[in-house]
Amino acid sequence: MTFLGYTPSAAVTKTFLLTTFLIGLVIQIPLWIIIELKRENRPRESWDLKRSLFVRLFKHAGENLGLEMGIGIGGNGRNPLIKPTEAEQKEAKHVWVEPFPMEHIHGEIKDFVARAEVAPAKIGGYWYGRRGGMNEPIPPPGEDEKVIMHYHGGGYVMGTAHPEDITAAISRGCLDHFGPIITRVFSLDYRVSSAPPYPLDSPFPAALLDALAGYKHLIDFGFKPHNIIIMGDSAGGNLCLATGRYLAQENVPGMPPPGALLLLSPYCDPSASHEGKSEVASSAKNHNSDYLLNPNIELAQWALRAFLGPVGVEEATKNHYISPGSLNLENTKGMFNGFPRTYIVSGGAERLLDEIRTMQQRMVEDLNSPDEKGPDGKILRSRRADGTFPWVTYDEVPDSMHDFLMFPWHQPETNQTFARIDSWIQSLPYCPDNET
Repeated sequence: MTFLGYTPSAAVTKTFLLTTFLIGLVIQIPLWIIIELKRENRPRESWDLKRSLFVRLFKHAGENLGLEMGIGIGGNGRNPLIKPTEAEQKEAKHVWVEPFPMEHIHGEIKDFVARAEVAPAKIGGYWYGRRGGMNEPIPPPGEDEKVIMHYHGGGYVMGTAHPEDITAAISRGCLDHFGPIITRVFSLDYRVSSAPPYPLDSPFPAALLDALAGYKHLIDFGFKPHNIIIMGDSAGGNLCLATGRYLAQENVPGMPPPGALLLLSPYCDPSASHEGKSEVASSAKNHNSDYLLNPNIELAQWALRAFLGPVGVEEATKNHYISPGSLNLENTKGMFNGFPRTYIVSGGAERLLDEIRTMQQRMVEDLNSPDEKGPDGKILRSRRADGTFPWVTYDEVPDSMHDFLMFPWHQPETNQTFARIDSWIQSLPYCPDNET
């Protein structure tokens, strides 16, 4: 930002942008309230005023504060390579996770590692327990104990596993709503990406190396692979899919695929191949009912560059690891072979709805039995006649925004969805499927 030949410092620029933004809000918020007092003026008539105003405010901030503010970028100012203080661990206990072994990096991911010049790293993670904490030392797993490992969202460029992060509400929600089967959640503090004007750091596949390290950590700690549920929201859902793909394809010694995947509004098409396909596409139809930014604005474009690193968009849109929901993928049949049981949640009011549908239809086609598929690949029912679930279960929640489970006030959908997931978890077997 330059004014009459003067280029202010970054601090001055941020202060100016934030001040003008806040002054504008003093005028805009009352106007928004007046407009949306009538339900027909809200993005969804079923929404209360709070939800409608949240979407307006969140989207307005992302579109107007922009990249120069850097809000939330780089893990909200937290470095996952630095141990938090004891005061920061009252709700969740921090542990270190050893780097994923180089000898277990194979196939195309090995090539991506070389191109991006990234390497496995020692990272952190947080144990969340019931009643607001975990004992020290962390107790070993009980006999056949199931556990959830959470990969947080944030577009691969922001967010953290720390309990102060907004996505920590999902880990808490699991513990609050799930039955006695789940008593703790391990949230992984994987490395997030960055690019100029910020320091270049951790492009793809750095986060995948960390995700694999987190899975190995749980196995080495004593959890049986078939009792591990890997959960991810938004970009964390993309990371779940990449982790599942690697474990299904690469036959890592001692690391078979986990017992299940739980995908919450997964980011399936970073290359945005669904964008602008038609006026009825979710990216257009749900533009006003979701807080996600248009992928063409500066901040979103920067986030994509940071995540992809040396991988161009043209390559990313045809890569199964990066864009499993892309319309430009070739040879999609069988791309999910070997994947574990999966529960997918989407919001009927979110921009990413089309790409999530595309991904889940491919997964259903590969994994569900013929009588559980419609002619378009969609699941015909969420449960079988005997009450059990199909291999892939899709839960599209009407009038819900992207990643809504991280908002405890997003009711009644949040509590209802957690309850359905709890039923699914209780249906999961306690031994590998090839032994049942």
